[in-house]
Amino acid sequence: MRYEDIKVLARRKAEELHDEWLTEHLNGKSSSKGQLIDEEEQDRLEDYDIKERLDTGEAKQDELVRLLGYSMFIQMKKETRKHWLNPALLLEATKDTQSPHIMQPSAVEPTRAPKVSELLEEFLADKKGNKSSITENTLENYRVTIRDFCEITGDKPVNTVTYQDGTNYRNALLKLPTHRSKKKAYKNKPIKQLIALSLPRESCMSTKTIRDQLSNLNGYFVWLKQTQRITNNPIEGVRIESTTNSYKEYSEDDLKRIFQSPLYTPDHPYCKSYGTRSRWWLMPLALYTGARISELCQLQIADVKKIEGVLCFSIDDEDPLVNTKQLKTKASRRITPVHPQLIELGLLEYIEQLREQGEERLLPSIKLSGRKAGELASKWYNGVYRTAHLAGFKEQKKVFHSFRHTFVQTAMKADVELTKLQQMVGHEPSLLKATKSYSGKGYSAQQLAKEINKIQFTIPPSLHWKSITRK
Repeated sequence: MRYEDIKVLARRKAEELHDEWLTEHLNGKSSSKGQLIDEEEQDRLEDYDIKERLDTGEAKQDELVRLLGYSMFIQMKKETRKHWLNPALLLEATKDTQSPHIMQPSAVEPTRAPKVSELLEEFLADKKGNKSSITENTLENYRVTIRDFCEITGDKPVNTVTYQDGTNYRNALLKLPTHRSKKKAYKNKPIKQLIALSLPRESCMSTKTIRDQLSNLNGYFVWLKQTQRITNNPIEGVRIESTTNSYKEYSEDDLKRIFQSPLYTPDHPYCKSYGTRSRWWLMPLALYTGARISELCQLQIADVKKIEGVLCFSIDDEDPLVNTKQLKTKASRRITPVHPQLIELGLLEYIEQLREQGEERLLPSIKLSGRKAGELASKWYNGVYRTAHLAGFKEQKKVFHSFRHTFVQTAMKADVELTKLQQMVGHEPSLLKATKSYSGKGYSAQQLAKEINKIQFTIPPSLHWKSITRK
């Protein structure tokens, strides 16, 4: 916790103590413990205690809040007593109050509880301080969650939010369309207006997405409680059963359709007019690595290198050129051996030509704009190419991410060792459990190469990227 936060919390503690003391004192209920006696002695005792602990560094954060809060409480009592003994000071302190009949005995104005939105950036700064590897995309997801919550329930003071607000938020999300910030029909429309559309459930946000949003919201209120902005977390217990509607893998016939589609047919008008080598290579790379689309789009030529004598893709977030690489999780940082089939398709020759042209990225014509590195590539494949040339895939929930599913499922059927497969695709090694902390860098490149060679696909031999001249 920053010292500035400690001071704010101590001030709030002092105001609470002062208000309690003042209420008891003016109602004749104060005991000798609460009366204004021996203040100078108390001051000396508290000052000495605080100074000693600050000088030695012994005081912990919660103790600092208590000690500094009590010190300010003593000073507030002294200021209040001065007002009682000097009417001129009392008049000066109350001259700007709205009601002339109500006077504030304390010179300290009670602090208004901040609204939900007002502490968001402080929360995100704390998240970033605790975890420097957290991505901007993750932080933006938190912003979206809190903005939606405020729009649905109202931007209330944090100490007035209720469990019912949490359930109202969850129930509203169930009625909102998927990808509403991207689709023209829904973009920039108020949430109330979207709910009024009464869309069918299958067109609305998935329960998994809603579960993630509730997790973000709960995390925010956990932090509010930790920083003593609230005493109880009203969102705790607001849940939803998540039913996963996973994307389907590609069958062998599907793969034949994909690699005989217009992009892979040199004489087809689409290939001649819109085909690029970057788009051509995107799908074979996805199929033979199981990598996420954002990871593929961020690959640089320098990321294809020999490790322990094995040619590998180095998937990481180290980018000395522009420092914009982002990975989904810590486990996403990995090496994946280059599958022999990619070399047969001409990957090394393709890379050499890119070097001669002065390129740095492996897929240079695929732009990286958007919240995620693969956003534009995903829009092209899922929204344009699939719709126009791969009929039926959309209804069957077969998307670009299906290449990753296909790689994993094929590997499992080929009896690839699960923990090695998890390492190759960037999944947390769940089977390791407690021993995960001893795993170090994991399996060697040679061990992974032995496993990846078990994975085989049947791709038509007529593929030839050289027929496309655009990068």
